[in-house]
Amino acid sequence: MRRIVLPDSGPLGEIIKPKQSLNVKNWRNISKEKIQIKVVEIIDYEIRRELTLGILQGNSISQDAVYNLNKFRQRKQFIPLESNTDLDLTCELWADLRFKSQGTSNLKNIDIDAILVAQALSQKEYFDEVIIVTANVSDICRFNNFGIKIWDRKQALNDCENQYINFYQ
Repeated sequence: MRRIVLPDSGPLGEIIKPKQSLNVKNWRNISKEKIQIKVVEIIDYEIRRELTLGILQGNSISQDAVYNLNKFRQRKQFIPLESNTDLDLTCELWADLRFKSQGTSNLKNIDIDAILVAQALSQKEYFDEVIIVTANVSDICRFNNFGIKIWDRKQALNDCENQYINFYQ
C-alpha cells in the first residue's frame, strides 16, 4: 500500500527545526523507511513567510530552518499548487463548510486548511492512503469525510515510536 503523509505547519515546523526533539528524530527515521513525507506548497508558504521574517530580524535559527525546508524541494518531496484544479477544489471545500456553518477561518481570510486539504485530495490518484498530520485536529477534521486521514501530531509521534502504526500492509 502506497501511503503519503503531509505535515501541516505545526509538525513541519518541528521537522525543519535545526535542533529537533528525540521524538521528532525517531518519527523522521521511521518515516524515511516506511512512508513518504511531502510538503504541500501552501504549508511551505505558511512556514517560509514566518522564517523569512525571522531572518530579517536577525534570527540565525530561521536561516537553518529555511535550509532544511529547501531540502524538501531539492528531494522532490514538494507538491506545488496546481492553480486551476487545487483552487477550484478549495473553493468547493470552503463553500461546503460555510454552507454547513463549519468554516475554519474568518470569512475574509484565505483558508489555508481548505487549500491543504485540496492539495491532499489531489494526491489520492497517486497514493492509496493520504494522511495529514496536524496539531490542529479540530479544524482539519472537518474535512474527514473527503477520504483522507487526519492524525494528531503528538499521537502520531507516540504511535510511530511504539510501532502501533504499521505502514506495511
